[in-house]
Amino acid sequence: MKNSYFYWPKSENMLQRIQTIYLVAGILWTTSLGYLSDILIVDGSSVELSSNPLVAGLLAIIVVLFAVAIAMYRNRNLQVNVNRVNILYNLVLFGGAAYFAYYHSPRINGLNAHLDAGAIIPVINVVLLTLANRGIMADEELVRSLDRLR
Repeated sequence: MKNSYFYWPKSENMLQRIQTIYLVAGILWTTSLGYLSDILIVDGSSVELSSNPLVAGLLAIIVVLFAVAIAMYRNRNLQVNVNRVNILYNLVLFGGAAYFAYYHSPRINGLNAHLDAGAIIPVINVVLLTLANRGIMADEELVRSLDRLR
């Protein structure tokens, strides 16, 4: 009989997986810089990410998708799909900011706008999600190879 104090099942060992570290880094990165940094500079005044409700909601959805992906560590295929949806949301966030800065604002309002340091958040998130997906797929390949040996 195994003592429950010392026994740690391997399927419950999600925090030692590298993709979980990438996903936690994405949560920390998005929450820390997403609500503290500026995404746009419009005529010398900064526009924060959290000042627009649409962008703040999109950031909240991105953070929730990171957390959902961490919680789905037992279902690797669904975890990869959640990460792909999160990549899509990050690209929408970056594309929307770039569209507003370079097309909408100068042409409609005649304002001078450019992206600031906060615009790098979705780019780093896409890199972290891609690295997490690689780790998940490596785990899936390992499980498949072990199933072939049985």
